[in-house]
Amino acid sequence: TGANTAAWGPVATGTAAWVFDVTDAAYGAVGDAQVVGDGVMSSGSAVLTSATANFPVGVVGKNISVKGAAATGVTTAYGTVLVRTSATQLTLSFSNTSGGALANAVVMWGTDDTAAVQAATDAAEAYLAAGATYAQVFFPPLPYVIAGALNTSKSGNGQIVFGPQPTTAVKKILE
Repeated sequence: TGANTAAWGPVATGTAAWVFDVTDAAYGAVGDAQVVGDGVMSSGSAVLTSATANFPVGVVGKNISVKGAAATGVTTAYGTVLVRTSATQLTLSFSNTSGGALANAVVMWGTDDTAAVQAATDAAEAYLAAGATYAQVFFPPLPYVIAGALNTSKSGNGQIVFGPQPTTAVKKILE
């Protein structure tokens, strides 16, 4: 919008049939992830404290991950927020099983957008299957949380999956 500023918005509905915006109402991605680097957890505790997080009232039920809070060999513990005690303290659905206290842990929380992103991807694949040769799954520049389980329902193993495209037919591109 100017030399030093930019504004982003969702793709207008119906303007580009090949664009599948994950934030469109048909899919519903929120893109509300938050990150802080001062998480504190005692060993064996499910209580997380952060002086800078300013946890909102609506944080209960959101997905959350704490780097370093999982058992040895696993770097990040994840689950959901069970209780918001204050703007600086939460009770989580998991405990710090790292074997020691944590300080300055990276903490990320937000709405799980896995289903919305998968729905947009599935719609793009259906568009390609109907005869189109190009489809784009579009992510406006927002911070997304993908917290779904690994999925093997299509080719490979991932949190967001898509099927293979034949190499001998008309080239189809899913971006």
